[in-house]
Amino acid sequence: MVDERKVIFGIDIMPGSSPSSSKEAKYSLVILNDNRVIGEYENAPLRRIIRLAWEYRPSIIAVDNIFELGESEKDVAKIISLLPPTTSIVQVTASREGFKKLCEVAFKEGIYLESHPPPLKAAYISAILASRGRGLRIKAVEAVSYTHLRAHETSLHLVCRLLLE
Repeated sequence: MVDERKVIFGIDIMPGSSPSSSKEAKYSLVILNDNRVIGEYENAPLRRIIRLAWEYRPSIIAVDNIFELGESEKDVAKIISLLPPTTSIVQVTASREGFKKLCEVAFKEGIYLESHPPPLKAAYISAILASRGRGLRIKAVEAVSYTHLRAHETSLHLVCRLLLE
């Protein structure tokens, strides 16, 4: 039985893939349940990852670079909007102090890498790091003009850009 609260996805973009390419980007995906691998996928398109997110309803999707999901803040916000509302995106290489390489963050957690690992291993490491509380949650809210904001301002409608929580 899968406990949704303990399901974490780790994803990493495949070499040669890009969200800005005319070809569909491909990803490696590792699915953890209570820190045990229950699924591994290589060359998965983002649409498959979104479908699997609705199937497994992970609490976290861990990435090492949020812009592997989309080339702009708007693209990333759209992807986030397609995920279950209880799923958070965590960039494990981000912290209040700034950004670090995946191998540096992993080293602080006792995971030793000599260089950037292959995508499937990077996806696994991202998921493990997120399970240990590393990284920052990414929130997506729609960006609008100040005039538009003032016209619709209420305590429930404060609108910003992508934020690192």
